[in-house]
Amino acid sequence: WRLYRVVPPLAPDSLESITLRATPYNKFKVLANHPKITREAGGVLSSLMPSVISCVCWVKKSASKEKPHQVKLTQDEINTFVKDSEHQIKQHNLATSCGGPSCDHVVNDQGSSPDIDKLYCLDHYDSDEDNDQSMDVDGVKMSGGGMGNSLTGLFYYSNNDDDPYVTLKEEDNDSDTDDHRILPSDNLLLVGRADEEYSHIEVKVYNEATSHSYNHHEIMLNAYPLCLEWLDYHFGFSDGDKKGSFVAVGTMLPVIELWDLDIVDAIEPQFILGRNISIKKMKVTDKVAVSHADAVLCLSWNKLIRSVLASGSADCSVIVWDLSQGKCVVVIPHPDKVQSLCWHCYEPQLIATGSFDKIVRVFDCSEDVKNCGQWKVSGEVEKVLWNHFLPNNLLVSTDDGMIHSIDRTQSHSKLFTVNAHHSSVSDFALSCHLPGLLATVSHDKALKCWDIKDNKPVFLFTKEVHMGILYCCSFCVDAAYTIAVGGAKGEVGLFNLQENKTICSHFEGQHLLQPQDDSSASVNSGVAMGNIEWLTKRQLPPVVKRKCVSHRNKRKSKHH
Repeated sequence: WRLYRVVPPLAPDSLESITLRATPYNKFKVLANHPKITREAGGVLSSLMPSVISCVCWVKKSASKEKPHQVKLTQDEINTFVKDSEHQIKQHNLATSCGGPSCDHVVNDQGSSPDIDKLYCLDHYDSDEDNDQSMDVDGVKMSGGGMGNSLTGLFYYSNNDDDPYVTLKEEDNDSDTDDHRILPSDNLLLVGRADEEYSHIEVKVYNEATSHSYNHHEIMLNAYPLCLEWLDYHFGFSDGDKKGSFVAVGTMLPVIELWDLDIVDAIEPQFILGRNISIKKMKVTDKVAVSHADAVLCLSWNKLIRSVLASGSADCSVIVWDLSQGKCVVVIPHPDKVQSLCWHCYEPQLIATGSFDKIVRVFDCSEDVKNCGQWKVSGEVEKVLWNHFLPNNLLVSTDDGMIHSIDRTQSHSKLFTVNAHHSSVSDFALSCHLPGLLATVSHDKALKCWDIKDNKPVFLFTKEVHMGILYCCSFCVDAAYTIAVGGAKGEVGLFNLQENKTICSHFEGQHLLQPQDDSSASVNSGVAMGNIEWLTKRQLPPVVKRKCVSHRNKRKSKHH
């Protein structure tokens, strides 16, 4: 459980069975300390952490380089990286060790650690004193034991092209070269996965014409991934003209990692927002909030002002980041953990948030942060999403299986409420090109599709995908009917909803709409691209050490 050492222990330790909402954050916060537990919808869990898909995210066509850069480290760079890692591990072990008698064997009489290589003569472990001429001009001469010394005197070569006795040379594998290329007709699918021993992001290539997908490369993470957000803003270019392909990752750590998708086999993120420090350890001299103090639960990139990113955290706050400077510019406190947030499609100063206190809020960040309205919903908010076909409408899912539609121009009223699932609606998605097509996934292990056009929800069909509890779903940004689904069994499902007869007949003859161009949308809203003066001029509030008061604590009998 080394990935979850930042998670505080739960109490009491004597609990034999714990039932809880099986969202990824709550689920693995308990798993980190109580491996043998039961779940409200999942039965008995294994003592080992299962492979879980916690989040998915699409990248549009032609956004990434056709030939990503392959990182090739020199031996000096590898040695430096290993030494830094060893130093960090030693520092961590010193901080966590008790310093008792069990450590006496690694310290000599002078109080320093002995040289293990000299102590056990490891420098000459692989050498053969009887054979000084083991190296040859073309190859390496083999000597010593093994297989009855039958290979003694032979030479081996690291490359068959250098071996004069190999007449059939290796040919270049064109298929591997083609797989490494990202064609203009390919989409990338980013998958946040947590396996038994490590967490990583799978970068998959998907081609709509052939319906073919494969793993392109992986990005190793230091903690369990909770949310992903793609963005094309290139760091270090304040004018915003140069574009790239990056993914922002929120994990159980209080920082946001930004990885370059055009670099393969990177060992470190391109940029890190925030600091890995809890609010308890934050010094009094830190007069402004510069980072989250708990897990980052949600992310939202402002597509109209491309250098702006917002994050919601379990520390009961929303932070707006200026990517051109890599710093926090706005802090919006909340009374409870922020589970979801979303920037408005066409008004870049508006942001919607949903938290565990069952309240959806809309804030105006153009001047002083102003609450433009709030709505009470039936359960804890799982996700909020603006309807890009009806900009005034806000969709909300809750942990009691409900879907709410809210008109931001009407305070304290809802357009419709539908009981979508028997359990928590962990995620939902709107088709990018087909107005009204809504897909929902739930802890009841079902994928459902709806038509919410004209604010009159119509149920279309349900599908058992056999992937366990479903945590995430997302429509492809370039294909109206293609959706990706991830769940507790560690599988990613790619489905073409047009193959379903009900979906095909219901939307037959309906024209597909193209999303409005970001540049034209920003002009219509009266905000120039890249202009963030309304963010950089404001003063940040001081850090206030407050305790999140959650109604969940008042209902312990429901969860235990």
